[in-house]
Amino acid sequence: IRLTARIDPARDRLEKSVLSHAFGTNRPVLGICRGAQLLNVRRGGTLFQELASRRSKTSNRWTVLPLKTLHIEPETRLQRLLGAGPRQVNSLHNQAIDHLGTGLRVSGRDLDGIVQAVEDPTQAFLLGVQWHPEFLLYVGAQRSLFRALVTAAGAYCAARGPRC
Repeated sequence: IRLTARIDPARDRLEKSVLSHAFGTNRPVLGICRGAQLLNVRRGGTLFQELASRRSKTSNRWTVLPLKTLHIEPETRLQRLLGAGPRQVNSLHNQAIDHLGTGLRVSGRDLDGIVQAVEDPTQAFLLGVQWHPEFLLYVGAQRSLFRALVTAAGAYCAARGPRC
């Protein structure tokens, strides 16, 4: 099976502009799947364009079910939010981060060592996850990602007043 990329230049321009603005103003960002990839690319990183050939310990199956093991790096924001130890996440992608963008650090990998989460420890809240936590809201740890984003956005606006 040959997958063909669907390119939407207007969407790409919009999302690049939004991320550039967020980076420039230190606005809180939670990038999910494509958002994590774009976050990395906007910081000068690169992507693997396909993952099937890079997998030996995990399936390349796309599913909303939490069947992929996530290993969380210690002393990261992701560990503070999800807790230590492996977690189960879903997988709906065929691209992933290759070389890291400037200022980012890996905060989670799957069993094949493929990057599943990145963050910028110098920013108030800048986190990218390769899985889809919005499909895992019944898992309390996954809800903590959204709680943290809302808390960071509230703090951001409180510090800026009515012009937030």
